[in-house]
Amino acid sequence: MAGAKLESLAAPIVSWSDFMAHQPDGEVLSEDTGLRRRYGENSYVGYDTVGVPPFLYTGDLDDRLQVKDRMVATTVDGVDAAFPFSILAEEGAANYKVSGSDIDIFFELGTNSALSHGIISFAADIGSAAVYSAMLNGQKLTFSAASDWFSDAESASIWNILGEAIAGPMTGERLTKIVHGDHFWLA
Repeated sequence: MAGAKLESLAAPIVSWSDFMAHQPDGEVLSEDTGLRRRYGENSYVGYDTVGVPPFLYTGDLDDRLQVKDRMVATTVDGVDAAFPFSILAEEGAANYKVSGSDIDIFFELGTNSALSHGIISFAADIGSAAVYSAMLNGQKLTFSAASDWFSDAESASIWNILGEAIAGPMTGERLTKIVHGDHFWLA
């Protein structure tokens, strides 16, 4: 298989409540692995603290942002783009053009950091981000955000963080996911 390349899949990190709402019969890995590791506990407490230098990282650091600022990053037609969670938290829904393609980014609070506290359920709320194509059925959609949902200006349909129209004329439609990652700026 030398030279073969695996296909990347969009896999947003979302809250447990969003996962259960979307996949009520979804399966999760068992904590009974036969190992002594205590799942749900963090071995790297405080790793994501902004302003504290990262350990185990030896690369060059880009000082345009704090090295541990959280971002959603994507590549569209060979162009890399990164969007800081801090800005997305203010906007809620962001409509951007990257490499000539219109994309929509959704952001909502409600997802805990796996790194800020010893017990993940007590960790800081860092939020979730998801990236989608702005084009659906030949129409460009423009989004804005409310407290826990998103609305497109074109049909006034209501959408969830998973890119599904849950109310309005577009109910049942799904936005096309764009492969992205939730990263620290250092990555």
